[in-house]
Amino acid sequence: MSDAFIQWSEELKEIGKVQALIRKAEMDYCRSVRTLSRTNSRNTLVKRCKNMVYQQLHSRITSKDLAEQLEVSQSYLSRLFVREEGMKLTDYIAHVKIEAAKKKLLYTRDSYEEIAYALGFSTQSHFGQVFKKYAGMTPGQYQKLYRN
Repeated sequence: MSDAFIQWSEELKEIGKVQALIRKAEMDYCRSVRTLSRTNSRNTLVKRCKNMVYQQLHSRITSKDLAEQLEVSQSYLSRLFVREEGMKLTDYIAHVKIEAAKKKLLYTRDSYEEIAYALGFSTQSHFGQVFKKYAGMTPGQYQKLYRN
């Protein structure tokens, strides 16, 4: 996140725009801290699972693979995750990926295809479908609405 802000600040010529960028950086940092504080689950297995999602963010992640890596059954991990977090593990994985995609859409010049592949989506089309499901709009609409 900081690299993107540094790159953007180097392009700005007006003090008002620099100040707006600083405010945006502060808000994004606060949102990131809030998101991380919400990830503090009481259950050690769920904590490990969430950490693994972040570690494997740039690859294809399935609840089956996570369960195997944690040496528990997929059904047990899924039930535990819903009980502890109030959402399905698959929804959590998608949510984390879409939040990362939002940052890439706002702070990089990567194409939608590059973002999709960087986050482990099999196609740009699949990325767009998942993004719309969880963000309520297409990646292009999100970028157009929030980039400036």
